Amino acid sequence: MAADARPDLLWAPLAWLPEGWRENVLLRVGADGRWAEVTADVVLAPAGAHALAGPLLPGVVDAHSHAFQRAFAGAAERRDAASDDFWSWRERMYAVALRIGPEQLRAIAAQLYIELLRGGYTHVCEFHYLRRERDGSDYADPLAMSWALADAAAEAGIGLTILPVLYERAGFADAGLRDEQRRFRASAAETVEAAQRIRAAGRPLVDAGLAIHSLRAASAESIAALRAHAESFAGPIHIHVAEQALWRAARIEPVAPWYVAADPKQPFIAQVRARGAYALVERGAWAALGGAPLAVVVEGDPQLAESVHAMRSFRVSHPAGKIFLAWIAGGRGRAAVAAQHGARPR
Repeated sequence: MAADARPDLLWAPLAWLPEGWRENVLLRVGADGRWAEVTADVVLAPAGAHALAGPLLPGVVDAHSHAFQRAFAGAAERRDAASDDFWSWRERMYAVALRIGPEQLRAIAAQLYIELLRGGYTHVCEFHYLRRERDGSDYADPLAMSWALADAAAEAGIGLTILPVLYERAGFADAGLRDEQRRFRASAAETVEAAQRIRAAGRPLVDAGLAIHSLRAASAESIAALRAHAESFAGPIHIHVAEQALWRAARIEPVAPWYVAADPKQPFIAQVRARGAYALVERGAWAALGGAPLAVVVEGDPQLAESVHAMRSFRVSHPAGKIFLAWIAGGRGRAAVAAQHGARPR
């Protein structure tokens, strides 16, 4: 068999099928590259079948990829200031995002997709918000960056679902994006149009879906508009949703003036103290940011069952803030935290 020839008939001593592990499985590949026939309990490999030496597993789907971030993987694990956390990492990510064009994105994505294939992944879903020119304007073809991803996937030979992202503001209390986020800007109509164009292109192994960056980065009105635009669009809709689980469970939308997002360029603890505010932060992040005092605990300590804390700095005066703090400290709030993190409420 030639090195680049693809066998049309495979036989595996063991394979994972929808009903679980099955023995002596014969698989026939269709002309479209998909499984055309799967039959268990075929004791001997028939003539012409390629017999595998080990078990066969389904390909894994990478359901959330930011291919451009592969460009600085391993380059952000250093400390440039006294405080170093996710927010400082994000600043480095923005710096990379502002430099990459379609040609660079294609090369970076192709490397990533080949690495995914080597790891057993056969399909990747690209959470795609790096879409505009470096100055925030449109490319001559607004989908130039999307086609770069599609070209990279074709070069690597991996399936791809491109998820154009609705992204319109920096946070709940912001009217728009920060300057370093200018390449991410996309309205509901633009997001749906991009997905429709990608799908209509009919490229092999490439499909499209829709994405909303988060409740923080898209208003309720824009999310409703996206839904209205997408009434006739049959495809996946993806969102960064876990970060907003507590707000949804509390049925509260975090808005100014009682809710203020931390400035990632300023020391977190100093902002909390200066505002006389409560800080909603995970225990590990609080420690990393210099929060004190915290008790010393060891693995298995029941205190670790609570992974999210509402910590008071000095005072809280807004009624909505008081309602949220009372809720999260009560039974329902603790149960919501436990459900989100798989922890036992205390």
